[in-house]
Amino acid sequence: MRTGYYILSGWLALLSVCPLCAQMLAAGTPHARPPAWRIERETRLVINGKANIANISCDIKAYDKADTLAVMPGSDADSIALQGKLAYDIIDFNCKNFFFTAQLRKTLKADQHPLMLIRLVKLDKLPAAGNSTAYCEASGEVEITLAGVTRRFQIPVRFCNFPGGRSVLFGARNFRLEDFNLKGPGKVAGFIRVKNDFKVEFHMALTRIQ
Repeated sequence: MRTGYYILSGWLALLSVCPLCAQMLAAGTPHARPPAWRIERETRLVINGKANIANISCDIKAYDKADTLAVMPGSDADSIALQGKLAYDIIDFNCKNFFFTAQLRKTLKADQHPLMLIRLVKLDKLPAAGNSTAYCEASGEVEITLAGVTRRFQIPVRFCNFPGGRSVLFGARNFRLEDFNLKGPGKVAGFIRVKNDFKVEFHMALTRIQ
């Protein structure tokens, strides 16, 4: 009898310190696959910059590729390894201004490197398992490829669950063009000077598939 008590206590202690373990066990089988999500069309990417006369916002409002985001087997509560990426065509960015849109494509070398890739490497936690409206703020690691240069960065993220297996993963970080060996555009249209600092925001719309 006491043996069963110790076993039960051990399991409860494990689940209290390992949210990922609880999430993997929630499927009801000891060999449940780690969670995975389909990346939906509503996923969008925004690049915000500044010029001497106004702020600049360039975005891609829809994601048209069939990609997924999944927790890698063997992950633990302190380092949740992920597999999944966003691949955007630079030419699809819309800055709501002809000069800014054309200059963005030129600055990011769209003719030589047509894709911007954002690969999610890991998070330090996920929302609580079994809660359809759970929310968490986490620290993540992403790998960004821009103009043929790949860099890894730490980035704060928010992961929110919604009913029906839907989730949103939001991340944002400030960068400089020099981070990707890029040069500033100088003056646009002869008098508009664009700064080298910019902010990338991604809003991943997700649907749970396992």
